[in-house]
Amino acid sequence: MDRKTDNWVSQIKRLKQEIDGFKSTQFIGADSLIAYKTYTNDSFDYQTTLTSPNQVRYLRLTLQHQTATDGILSELKLFYRMDSSNVMDLPVPKHTFGQPAIFVRWYKEMDDSLTNGTQTSWRIRVIKNADGDPYTAYFKFFIDGTDTGQWSISVI
Repeated sequence: MDRKTDNWVSQIKRLKQEIDGFKSTQFIGADSLIAYKTYTNDSFDYQTTLTSPNQVRYLRLTLQHQTATDGILSELKLFYRMDSSNVMDLPVPKHTFGQPAIFVRWYKEMDDSLTNGTQTSWRIRVIKNADGDPYTAYFKFFIDGTDTGQWSISVI
């Protein structure tokens, strides 16, 4: 910078504007978000029985937000076990090399009619991969998010 010109004055003004911008911005980080865990103390939250080979059942898990009206950041952690209601004692691993007798996958639904800002929905697909006797899948749900609330599940 040259003292004989006003460059240094304009540089100071620009830096002051940048500082003011930083002060007014809310940074999102671990310290600025409040996280909630939504779960029950029950050994399982839902059960369904599949009887025939290749049978597919679709479920919808919906979290009705307690306070949020414009959506939340959330993640569903789903665990399941076959023919035992004590799910967390020995759940089926999420990624297995062999296909379990009942195979489960899920994803968050993005349809605006289902996720209107006051609720979040996940679609769960349950498939019976084995012949023979019926199998009952017992599910345990944990929802981590920026709001809590009440969840419900329905067959679709």
